[in-house]
Amino acid sequence: MGLRVEDTILCNLIMNTEYMRKCIPHLTIDYFHQESDRILFTEISDYVVKYNATPTKEALQIAITEKNVSGSEDYNNAYRFVETIDRDYNKPKLQWAVDITEKFCQDKALFNATVEALDIMEGRHKTLAKDAIPELLSRALAVSFDHNIGHNYLKDAEARYDFYTQVEQRMPFDIDILNKITRGGLPDVCLAVFLGGTGTGKTNLMTHFATSYLRDGKNVLYITLEMAEQRIAERIDANMLNINIGDIETFGKAPFMSRINNVASKTNGEIYIKEYPMRSAHAGHFKALIDELKIKKDFVPDVVLVDYLGICASARYKNGSNVNTNTYFQAVAEELRAISQHYRIPVITAIQTNRQGSTNSDLDMTDSADSFGIAMTADLFLGLHTNEELARLNQLMMKVLKNRFNDINYYHKFMVGVDRGKMRFYNLEESVHANAPDDDIELPEMPDYVLNANPDLSTFTFN
Repeated sequence: MGLRVEDTILCNLIMNTEYMRKCIPHLTIDYFHQESDRILFTEISDYVVKYNATPTKEALQIAITEKNVSGSEDYNNAYRFVETIDRDYNKPKLQWAVDITEKFCQDKALFNATVEALDIMEGRHKTLAKDAIPELLSRALAVSFDHNIGHNYLKDAEARYDFYTQVEQRMPFDIDILNKITRGGLPDVCLAVFLGGTGTGKTNLMTHFATSYLRDGKNVLYITLEMAEQRIAERIDANMLNINIGDIETFGKAPFMSRINNVASKTNGEIYIKEYPMRSAHAGHFKALIDELKIKKDFVPDVVLVDYLGICASARYKNGSNVNTNTYFQAVAEELRAISQHYRIPVITAIQTNRQGSTNSDLDMTDSADSFGIAMTADLFLGLHTNEELARLNQLMMKVLKNRFNDINYYHKFMVGVDRGKMRFYNLEESVHANAPDDDIELPEMPDYVLNANPDLSTFTFN
């Protein structure tokens, strides 16, 4: 036998059942560049899939012969390789063979990604744009064999209980009901999506979250693709400084700066707001921004808010490429969640309802304007609903459409208070949530159960 790694891999796939079961799930035909190797690997894979066993020499030789109708030299080479195995094969140590196969896969994945990146750069790729190159290389560099063979329910019970009882780091909300349904807030790896129609307050809710996290000493990155950076900051100002948004421009520069300085003295956090043109930026740009902020400003976000998903581009697909809306925006959602996984920080975003959902008082996951696949990717998916009566009551209804952190029927619908002038959301009494309106429930008159329309800002008192 030769000294090529490919020879060792193909030989052991045929002769070593234990090696085959460990390695074949990680191998793909793209890792084999010589045509005879590709022919042989295809036949081995087909046999394993069909019979769940290592192929015999005879079975491979028959399959190769049947397909070699034109007397191809590549097929002849594959046949001769199988013929030589018995006399040259020495069974290697299993771990050594697995290790060199893992390195082979890593090297070939990186080589293939580099070749694909060159095709993209030179305009030969049919679907991917240049912005997809970092993601291609990242996936190639992430190739590895997962040696964990699973969780033994009985033998691993103690470790499982320790997992249940360990304190998981969470990013809490300042709205109590959201902490209840998520069991304490958002975990490090999480994509939270809020679904609402025009005017329901998606951006106001996200600026409220940004404000509350800053007040709590967290670093916040707010990415906007719809509104100007200053307009997002204006909403944060109204909330943080306890000023009606319409009064900010006449408030006076001196008192305005005094309150900003007071905020700065009370928090260790910062907010960076970055604007991108609509549908021009994707997760690759957002990753580059996070890395640049760390290098240039020593700023590492604790949470990222993207306003909003439906006007993001995809790093995977070119704008206008021949993919349907569901596939395209599911890719966007997966790419945003990948940011959360990569940096171990929650990502919060929003999407627009479709035409039907914009008038529907009982939202479900199909009301997403962009893609049902978004709902499949999200960890937390909440619908927002308002109408004239709720607006009069200064309330917003939320409905849990998907929740990986709790039972979906636990507070399936609930209410939060809204102060639209100050771009602020607040808690309502527990009894209010039981009266979250359905189509057949008449809304009550103006209630007297608002708890904290002006939440405790004792650590942010203003002169």
